[in-house]
Amino acid sequence: MKKNFRLMAMAVAAMAAVTFSACNADDDFFAEPLHDEAAPDTRANVESEWVTVTFDDVSSNQLAGPTSYGANLYDGYTGSNPTRFTTYTDRAARLFNIVYGLNEDGYGGTYNYWNGGIAVSNWNIRSNVDGHSGDWWYSYQNQCSVYNTASVDNANENAGHSGSNFGVVYGYTDTYSGFIACAQMSLANNAERKFDRIREIDKTLHSRDVHAHAGHINAYPQFFAPAERAWAVWALCKMSFASMMDGTFGYDFSGTMTKKLRNAKDEFTESLCARLEHVTLENRNALDVIACYDASDAFHFVDPPYVNSDCGHYEDTFNERNMEQLLQLLETVKGKFMLTMFPFNLIERYAQKNDWIIHRVERTISASKASRRRQEEWMVCNYEEKAQASLFGGGEYLGE
Repeated sequence: MKKNFRLMAMAVAAMAAVTFSACNADDDFFAEPLHDEAAPDTRANVESEWVTVTFDDVSSNQLAGPTSYGANLYDGYTGSNPTRFTTYTDRAARLFNIVYGLNEDGYGGTYNYWNGGIAVSNWNIRSNVDGHSGDWWYSYQNQCSVYNTASVDNANENAGHSGSNFGVVYGYTDTYSGFIACAQMSLANNAERKFDRIREIDKTLHSRDVHAHAGHINAYPQFFAPAERAWAVWALCKMSFASMMDGTFGYDFSGTMTKKLRNAKDEFTESLCARLEHVTLENRNALDVIACYDASDAFHFVDPPYVNSDCGHYEDTFNERNMEQLLQLLETVKGKFMLTMFPFNLIERYAQKNDWIIHRVERTISASKASRRRQEEWMVCNYEEKAQASLFGGGEYLGE
């Protein structure tokens, strides 16, 4: 398959979610494993470690209080027992510290629970207490309580994962707040961690339903997070017929597709990021990119889409007019270039006009639903080198 002629880049973010410990399993968040290896080559040679945040290390002086409303979570609180709470650095993880707490408001400088966040509490009040009646026990005045029937009502003990403390997570999104109110955890001091896998990729199976779900995400990206959209692109490229993102589900009877998917998982390591660290990425018209970076010592590997083809992620069909514009530009470049394309009369005319060399290579293609067949492909160069074996596995070098 030809690549999109616009140079595009996609970043896949591996994000660590940490398990919140609260009164029941419904309050738990998924956790991602991490590893110590500095530069792992594969997924198999790393050790994983799970981290559970229990909130047990938070001192009583920093818990929500002095009542179950949690007045110390807001500006204007002047008490000292407990103290005003904004953020906390948790040392539950052996390899790094985790920071959580109240979100900063949109103006900056103030931290209030109404902006969303994570408050730490041990209140466990499931009914009205002395001095309160009506709906008090399930109103905002009791917002820092947890309804945990495994603990004695109003004892404020043993309502957490392994002790009395738990996190009270509050957050929402709407047209006005955006994401300011979403509760979150982060690594202390902006530390970076390396993860040995991305959950969505690791759990991906060769499945028609999974392929359909990825297609849905790709069709309606505005409703999904960046990591989900990145996974969808990856899954569609690996599971679609001929790797066409808008193509049908690809399958065979020999296990080749499932093997392709397994290999893609194994190859999805930090080595991909390391390769990109030495690359300049552009996302604009390829003709502009070639003209911008052209120099006498430049080498342009030009791999446009096949003429009049559309693999589902081009901005438009690459037509004969586009090809001629490309050839006209290649006539003027100062550096060397190699252009790949199937046999095409227009290319042959320009090659004869400019003394370009056409290397003809045969290879076997299987993207057709018909039987496998031999296809001739051209590598067009404005320089001459000693003949070499085919660049394509199993291909046969035919020469000029």
